[in-house]
Amino acid sequence: MTISRMWRGAVRKCVLGLVASLLIVACDRAGSPYVESVKDLPKGFFRVHADIRVKETGELVKLDYVVSCGGKVTNWTYTTPSVTFGMAPQIMLVPTQSGELIGARTPEVCDASMWEPKRITPKGKPEIVQERVPDDFLPLLMWYPNADDIGFAIGYLSDKAYDSPYAKIEVLDSGIARSSLEEWRAWREKAAAEFEQVGVLPGPWGHQIPGTISSSVKLHKRLHAINHGRRVDTGKCNAATVLYLPEDAKSEILPLLPQNGAPWVPLEYLSDETQDRILNLLAGLKFNGVWWGYHGQIVRETGIRKASGGGAFMLNHSSYHNPYHDYFPVVPFQPAQVDPQSGKVTFWQHEILLDENWNGFGICGRTSPPGTELLAYVEGRTDTLRPDYTVERTNGITHASEWVPEQLVSGDVIVVPRRHNAAGPWFIVSGFGPVLNRDGRVMTYCCAR
Repeated sequence: MTISRMWRGAVRKCVLGLVASLLIVACDRAGSPYVESVKDLPKGFFRVHADIRVKETGELVKLDYVVSCGGKVTNWTYTTPSVTFGMAPQIMLVPTQSGELIGARTPEVCDASMWEPKRITPKGKPEIVQERVPDDFLPLLMWYPNADDIGFAIGYLSDKAYDSPYAKIEVLDSGIARSSLEEWRAWREKAAAEFEQVGVLPGPWGHQIPGTISSSVKLHKRLHAINHGRRVDTGKCNAATVLYLPEDAKSEILPLLPQNGAPWVPLEYLSDETQDRILNLLAGLKFNGVWWGYHGQIVRETGIRKASGGGAFMLNHSSYHNPYHDYFPVVPFQPAQVDPQSGKVTFWQHEILLDENWNGFGICGRTSPPGTELLAYVEGRTDTLRPDYTVERTNGITHASEWVPEQLVSGDVIVVPRRHNAAGPWFIVSGFGPVLNRDGRVMTYCCAR
C-alpha cells in the first residue's frame, strides 16, 4: 500500500472530527464497556504561517496552515462526564526541493483568553492594556535532514539559531492570527488537492504528537508504520537552558563551589547548607526580567521567545512564564557501555553541544546521530544524516532496579556524573538542574522542550 493511500484510508476510518463533519483528533475512542455516548464540540481555529528561505539553495518555502481546536465530552455509564481538549495538527510538515522537510510545532493557544488583551488596573492609576498575541510571532521550526525520516530533526529554539553559521534556514516573515471554520475547510481542501507524496510525509494536514491527549494509540501505530517502523517523537526537542551570572553574583556564588577541579558542579551534589546559600542568592536574581527559577522546562508551547523580548504569547499564570534564555542542544541516549552478551545498553550518555555556534538549537527526537556527525553535517562536510534506529533509546522503566545509569557530558568533560544513590532516569525523562559552571554559567534545566 502506498503512503498516499494510507493517509486517505486514515481519513476515511478516523475522520478525526470536531463534530461529525469537522475534523480534529477523536479516533480510537472505543474499547471501554462503560462509555454511553461521545460528543465532539468545536472550539476555534487559528492560522500559523512562515515564509522560509533554504540558505544553501535559495529556495523559498511557504508554511501556511489552519489549526482546529476542540473538546471531546465522554458520557460514562457509572460516573460523571469527562471533557478533554486537543488541537490538530500538532506538527505541520512541508517538503523542500532538495530532499528535506521543514516542520512547525503548533503553539498551544486554543484557550480563547490567550487572544484577549491583559488588563492591569493599578490602584489610583490608569488601566494598563498589554497585548498577549505577539505581532512578531515566531513558531518553533524544525529541519528534517531526510524527507524519508520524520523521527529526527534539528530544532530552532531561539532566534539565535538563525544567526548561526550552522543554520540551514532563515525566516523572512512569520505570524499567527485567528481563523474560522470556513478558512479551515478551504485550507484542508486546497492542501489535499495540491498534496504530492514526498518521502514519508504523513499527508497534507500534518500529524499529531504520539502520547499526547490529541493523539491516540491507533494514530501512533499508523505514524510508526509510515516512518518504516521507526519511532516518531520530534514533539520534544532536547536542549539545556543556560543563564549567565552577573559579575556581583559570581563573586558571591562561585567561591561556594568545591575546589575539586570539576568544571561543572550539580547543585544536588553539594551539602544542604551550601545548596540553601546558593539558592537564596539565586532567588534574588532576575534574568531578562524574570526570576531565575522560571528559566526552565517549557510546559506549554507558545512560540519562540526572541532575545528582544517578543516572538511568543504572553501568559497570565506565573508557572507558564516563557522568558528568553539561551539553549544548547543535547544529543540524547548515546550508548556509552553495552553488555556484550545481551547487547543491551548498560550506561547512557547525553552530550550537550556547548559551542556558541550551537546556541539556539535543539535535537528533536530521542534517536540522533552522535555529535561528531551532526557537526560534519552543519559544517557542510557531509550532506546526509542517518540515525541508528536499531538501538532502543529510552530509560522510561517502571522498576528502579531496571534503570540504566545516565550522565551528561560535553566532549570529554563530565557535566553531570551518574548519581551515586540512584541509577536514574533523570535527564530526558524527568529533567535536571541547576548545574553551575566556574565561569558563571548556570544550567537551569535539562533536557526536553
